[in-house]
Amino acid sequence: MTANLMSAIQPYKNIKKIISTSAIGYYGDRGLEKLTEDSSKGSDFLSDVCAEWELAATKDKPSHLSVSILRIGIVLSNPEEGGILKKITPVFKSNLGSVLGNGKQIMSWIQIEDLISIILSESKKLEPLSVVNAVAPNPVSNEKFTVQLCKKLKKIKFLPVPKIALNLALGERSALLLSSQNVICEKLLKEDFQFKYPKIELAFDEIFKES
Repeated sequence: MTANLMSAIQPYKNIKKIISTSAIGYYGDRGLEKLTEDSSKGSDFLSDVCAEWELAATKDKPSHLSVSILRIGIVLSNPEEGGILKKITPVFKSNLGSVLGNGKQIMSWIQIEDLISIILSESKKLEPLSVVNAVAPNPVSNEKFTVQLCKKLKKIKFLPVPKIALNLALGERSALLLSSQNVICEKLLKEDFQFKYPKIELAFDEIFKES
């Protein structure tokens, strides 16, 4: 689809800007390694998919066109609007929310209002190519994410789910829950982008303010 879009707009010189979304899955599972926009691609399937996606937006880019590629982290929004919190909030409200594996894997996230602000900010820039890690400046471990969500919902934290149990239950898909991506929004920090929700506690306070 992205390749078709880029091909279709080639003749239209009045179109100056395209924003293409990718994901932090580009970097793969890298443990605690700090990953910036200049970090190398990962070596797993999701990394390859993200790289192909980004290539489609840049391969035949006309000279007059500015392209921003946003590598988006885990988006946090009102559970009623979808996203990861729609899937896990009912579990946590049932007192079954738990740490996954050893809980040390890093979750790089972004509150949806900040994501929208990043998109609007990038739409005004006309540099030929910009790659941006669209994540909050304070990634958290799965354990901290779990503790803070339980605290906000006033629920207890269930026993940790061992890695072996996730592997047995989900097979290869368990890697999506156990992978670690410590992604740093280096470009946004250098530009002094003002995050409204830089910390997970602030994001949860806004999202669950009526809970």
